[in-house]
Amino acid sequence: MQRKTDLMQKRFKIIGWCFALVALHVCAACGSFAAELAWPEVTQETKPWTRWWWLGNICTDAGLQAAMEQYAAAGLGGLEITPLYGVRGEEEKFIPYLSLEWVDRLEFVLKEGKRLGLGIDMNNGTGWPFGGPWVTPEDTCKYLAYKKFTVRAGEKLAEPVVMIEKGMVSPRSVSLSQIKEPFGKTLDLQKLAIDNLKMPGPLKLNTLMAFSDQAGEPLNLTDKVANDGTLNWMAPADGGAWTLYAVFDGLHSRMVKRAAPGGEGHAPDHFSAAAIQHYLAKFDEAFKEQKLDGLRAFFCDSYEVDEATPGEANFTPKFFDEFQRRRGYDLRLHLPELLGSEQSDEKTRLLCDWRETISDLLLDNFTNTWRQWAAAYGKIVRYQAHGSPGNVLDLYAAADIPETEGYGRPTDAAAELKEQVAMMYASSAAHVTGKQLASSETCTWLDDHFLTTLGHAKHRIDTHFLAGINHVVYHGTTYSPPEEGWPGFLFYAAVEFCPANPWWDDFAALNQYVTRCQSFLQTGQPDNDVLVYAPFYDRWMQRGNGKMPHFVIGGSFPGQDVGQELVKTGYCFDFISDQLLQNVAYLGGKLHKGGNRYQAIVLPETNYVPLATMEKLIGLANDGAAIVVQKSLPGDVPGFGDLDVRRTQFKSVMAALRQSSNEHEENGVVQISVGEGRFLIGKHLPELLSLGRVRQEKLREKGIEFVRRREAQGPVYFLVNRCADFFDGWAPLAVKMPKPSAALLDPQNGHIGNAAVRGDDLK
Repeated sequence: MQRKTDLMQKRFKIIGWCFALVALHVCAACGSFAAELAWPEVTQETKPWTRWWWLGNICTDAGLQAAMEQYAAAGLGGLEITPLYGVRGEEEKFIPYLSLEWVDRLEFVLKEGKRLGLGIDMNNGTGWPFGGPWVTPEDTCKYLAYKKFTVRAGEKLAEPVVMIEKGMVSPRSVSLSQIKEPFGKTLDLQKLAIDNLKMPGPLKLNTLMAFSDQAGEPLNLTDKVANDGTLNWMAPADGGAWTLYAVFDGLHSRMVKRAAPGGEGHAPDHFSAAAIQHYLAKFDEAFKEQKLDGLRAFFCDSYEVDEATPGEANFTPKFFDEFQRRRGYDLRLHLPELLGSEQSDEKTRLLCDWRETISDLLLDNFTNTWRQWAAAYGKIVRYQAHGSPGNVLDLYAAADIPETEGYGRPTDAAAELKEQVAMMYASSAAHVTGKQLASSETCTWLDDHFLTTLGHAKHRIDTHFLAGINHVVYHGTTYSPPEEGWPGFLFYAAVEFCPANPWWDDFAALNQYVTRCQSFLQTGQPDNDVLVYAPFYDRWMQRGNGKMPHFVIGGSFPGQDVGQELVKTGYCFDFISDQLLQNVAYLGGKLHKGGNRYQAIVLPETNYVPLATMEKLIGLANDGAAIVVQKSLPGDVPGFGDLDVRRTQFKSVMAALRQSSNEHEENGVVQISVGEGRFLIGKHLPELLSLGRVRQEKLREKGIEFVRRREAQGPVYFLVNRCADFFDGWAPLAVKMPKPSAALLDPQNGHIGNAAVRGDDLK
């Protein structure tokens, strides 16, 4: 194989879909640089991991030991235990989740993992999402249910303030008559496989507000409602007609999907810290005699609560108090505007504040509560934040290991790029918070059983690497008892990275490839130049049906279009949120966040930006930063609370920014000088970034995709050629170094070779 390859305007050959790692280091001595370079040390985490399904928790110590030895021999570095539904005909072998017998199996796996060098994570539930039979109706996820009543002046409400839940269950093959209360007493739960359930009955009243059709303050009548719903209040004789809004704690129907035996039940209220603490107390009870030595992390799969009637969880019993504390006003006073059918600016702003509060609660009351619980055991958390109605950047950032996922096989290159950029929200959160690992649920359901080739898997893995992911977790491996004949136990939505797969004997080759890639991708730091502001408030300020925006892989994330443009034009970037932006500093000519250095901030075309965010951007520009603005500066603040004051302050700040003495236009680009830095405003991002002196990689023009990282000795490039033709030519790299030496490393076979460097591109 030819080894003389040129990098730095480097000449090299990449064959078809193969890829290369490129290392450019300063070499003090003459001679072969490649001889001095070696692949980094292999660890548990540089190897790929896999999700490990326990169907029905049917497992024995001997079977687990035999399976784990096979996994270790194939080059896997770790296993994530996720129990699932049982196997028909094997009911007598089921082991209830978190029972003493189940915990004994977990302890055995932890000991075997230490012996074999396999890391172990475990799901804090079975199937998805979190949930179980110990979740009480008080702790289940909720939606805002409401009912309107009318009372004329001088009269009392004739009917009780009650709302009856009709009840529902799915799948349709199940009847509500089959359900016993409490739910755990229902027979044949595994066979029923219930996804959604609401039992008929009265809902709990949360709030009753009265609004007069004449001038006057709304009245809170909640404490005047008796247990039977009787309202002990008479409308004032001089107050006109009154409309009453009764808000109830609606019971969401989401059950654990694909639950294992002992794990069947409702999902908890993700917006209530108390509900999550009650949920996790079940694990405290199960683990009270255990040290969990050898367990690395607890895991949470993607949110997936809102795939059920009535559609989404958007409420919690203490929501109004939480809202008032966070947004500064009482939402109960605005129920007619919030719940009315008329579209208005006020309603949109109320919805924005509602959505932001839900995001805050998901971060504080679920994510941080769970992470702190895990930390008390000395464990970290791996967390899939996508699919939720929250600011996924902040949610990912709260995890010790943010995790994304890739689903299916994209139909074309454009769809794959869209997915790649969506996955970058998890890696960006890891980068800007200084975390070493960004993981992915990898190769989910690429094809039917045993039809996915290792080549297909490698292609998808490369996409994850290009998204900044450096910790692959396959989806997945089903444990199958040794006595089962071929094909053994299988999970319907899997590639089946298991010994039953005909290519199992070749699986080690793929794992060696992943290990070599990750050994470099986990070292050093990402070398991205741009921070892209993610405009979540524009999404929260959208009108429509009032639902919560959900950010799912394959959907549309805030700023995703800009991210796709930057990838295609050769710019390296990370996304950043309003909250994370507050800790960015400008020092020594660079923006600093999470131990990384950036050259500019991109503000996509954005209508609404909080005052604090705009002030931060201006402050960074004043220190010397370049703020690149797509098309125009934001025009307003989001939300409703204290709007007049915030809007006045915002206009004042923007007016000061755009003083005529500071602003000039040239070739369609508006430049506003601010202190030592400037705002650059225009239509074309590459032009603006060039003016901001941001490096542009020309590799994309050659059809080569890449990720760039930096180490103390110099930069490292991950290169992928997905074109149908060989690449054999000069490949320009943006990094320039004095007297560099370069090497090509082939992770498919471990070869390392010197790379020639063309001298006219040196510093």
